Amino acid sequence: MDYETLKEQIEMAALQHGEVYDFLDRRTAALKESETLPLPPEISNWPTETGLAWENGTGEGLKPTAPFGITMVNSTAIETNLPEKFREQGVILLDFTNAFRVHPRLIERFYMQKAIQTDRNRLTALHLAYQNAGAFLYVPKNVELDQPVEINLIQQTDHPFHVHCLVVAEENSRVIVNEHVQLATASPVTFFTEVIAQRNSQVTYHTTPLASNDHCYVLREASERRDAEVNWGEEK
Repeated sequence: MDYETLKEQIEMAALQHGEVYDFLDRRTAALKESETLPLPPEISNWPTETGLAWENGTGEGLKPTAPFGITMVNSTAIETNLPEKFREQGVILLDFTNAFRVHPRLIERFYMQKAIQTDRNRLTALHLAYQNAGAFLYVPKNVELDQPVEINLIQQTDHPFHVHCLVVAEENSRVIVNEHVQLATASPVTFFTEVIAQRNSQVTYHTTPLASNDHCYVLREASERRDAEVNWGEEK
């Protein structure tokens, strides 16, 4: 398909999904940019994208989400648990669709702006253009979370799956994140994790081991301000 056809499909899908116009503009700009960007060196070929879609999922057969955490199946938030004591401190934990709707300015401030840049390669641009799942965690200034946040991301679809986890730790905050991922690898997958660690914050992020190949591209990056610390490890 040519750019205009793909752009029209993205616009129609995003508007039907109730997406804010500013993000829709970023999607179509990224789609255009992808035409001139190279693939990442570790990817030799990539399936052609044909459309933006959000896939529903069910929690059937899944164990309950931890007392502090979120479970996503495809594009659907099956369960979100945010303890009241953290909610009162301003902590935010949402699936990406609702995060964009409720906190658009906060998302736009950080999403693919500091840790992962859209123009890094063709797949970073296509990820933004077609992103259809993910989670957002925001920890305000001076907030120290005394229990880990569990983020469960499960793919139960053969359609393209473009997942983005964005964690923002403001100044002097502390957080531990345990990320658990289950992928059905028959379809194109881009899986990005961005950690924004502001001054003197500390983030410990445990991830599921995932490897990039010709239908799965994994990218995890952090932006660290002065005296901030981001520690990566394998899932617990």
